[in-house]
Amino acid sequence: MVTFADIRGGVQRNKHPSAPASLSTSDNIVSSTTLIRQRLVLLLAAFALFNDLLQITMILPILPTLISSPPPLGVESNAEIAMGIFFTSKDILQLSTAPLAGMLTARTSAAAALLLSTVALGLATFVFADATTFGQLLFARSCQGAASAATLCGGLSLMSEKCPAEVRGAAMGIANTGLALGLLCGPLVGGLLFDRFGRKKSFRIAAAMVLANAVGQVGLLVLFPSLASPAKKDGAGNQSPKKDCDNHLEVSLQTATCGMSRLPLLLSMVL
Repeated sequence: MVTFADIRGGVQRNKHPSAPASLSTSDNIVSSTTLIRQRLVLLLAAFALFNDLLQITMILPILPTLISSPPPLGVESNAEIAMGIFFTSKDILQLSTAPLAGMLTARTSAAAALLLSTVALGLATFVFADATTFGQLLFARSCQGAASAATLCGGLSLMSEKCPAEVRGAAMGIANTGLALGLLCGPLVGGLLFDRFGRKKSFRIAAAMVLANAVGQVGLLVLFPSLASPAKKDGAGNQSPKKDCDNHLEVSLQTATCGMSRLPLLLSMVL
């Protein structure tokens, strides 16, 4: 059985009593390569999920200043309604695009879906830096919601595919830790950057972090081209295509639920 310590340490131990005492050189190379790939997948996926929540929440301390700015960037009246619409737009887009993101991930590649969503998130963050109207801010926020749905589907599906069942729970725990850290650090990072550098530089720095993660994902695909292909299915214990598709849809439904859980609070700002 492979433990989570094997992924962190890069050493695979054979626990089966009838197995040989040592692996052949070729087996050791294959095993080491697999473990390195698993660690890189976990690292980049967790960082992508961290960036996702960081970009979404760093706007919280900045938005009141933007809303109170002179038009067309700000609004002259009904600032509370404008703020509620702004926050709700992200969750509505995440809710509506999550099933589509899950189906596309199942039919293409989790790694490709994660890469495309990371690039989209970075571009949406750049729009925040250079937006000149409230409509552009709203558009960028909506794009963040769609990208967030694809990021969650792609990241969680990629770890589900590439991490063994014995360590999958621990890997998901690390991924969710990335989400929690992004949620925790977002407002603090946003406030500090905005106070020090202003809106444009703050969002450009944040976008650069996201695109750096995208570059790392490209490097991972270059090192391991098989990640760009859908998971292989066979009769030796692997999931059937229908079961694999169902798993991706389950992830997408969880992603949609994340958006739904915040709608009552956000709608209360409008009502």
